[in-house]
Amino acid sequence: GRIEVKLSAPYGDDGSHQHIKLFLNRLPRPLSAVLPVFENMGVTVLSEQPFKLSDSNLHIADFAVQLPRADALDNESTRHAFIELLEKLLRNEAENDGFNRLALLAGLDGSRITILRAYGRYLRQAGLHFSQAYIERCLASYPHIARLLVDLFAERLSSQGSDEHAREISGELDAALVGVSNLDEDHILSGFKTAIEATLRTNAWQTG
Repeated sequence: GRIEVKLSAPYGDDGSHQHIKLFLNRLPRPLSAVLPVFENMGVTVLSEQPFKLSDSNLHIADFAVQLPRADALDNESTRHAFIELLEKLLRNEAENDGFNRLALLAGLDGSRITILRAYGRYLRQAGLHFSQAYIERCLASYPHIARLLVDLFAERLSSQGSDEHAREISGELDAALVGVSNLDEDHILSGFKTAIEATLRTNAWQTG
């Protein structure tokens, strides 16, 4: 009864087009339930071809999709993290929102995306007046900064982290933030950095 995902690219393609096959040993998922998951991951669905194996309950949905970048799945760890997160989303085991675009854009796995999602919600509760959708788009527009923010969190709060390395990442972030010309986006991204640097490490934090 669990959904499994397989990825394959058309022969000779630059990598921007992929086939995502969903295997399900029960009733097939309606397209209306699957499309929002792909869209929130930044994947454009071009077509769907459903199959059912005769004398079996196994259903296969073959989606032809386009990725946000041709090289989005070139890295094996990103490819694995993308498949793992997609399977969790289709099993309703992960949150389906625009933060998930960072899986392909920034190469983040589900747990690291959760860190940025939590800080985004905290900042809104603390008075940041931008909508969650705007915050999601902002991070997606600066995937390098999003990855540095998570790296900073890990270095500062992991028991294996290094204060010296955290300072280096903080400096990289400051340099990257100089290139953010939009004042609203700079306010959001700087807010993430400030909140992460204000977070205190406790014995409750353990690396996954």
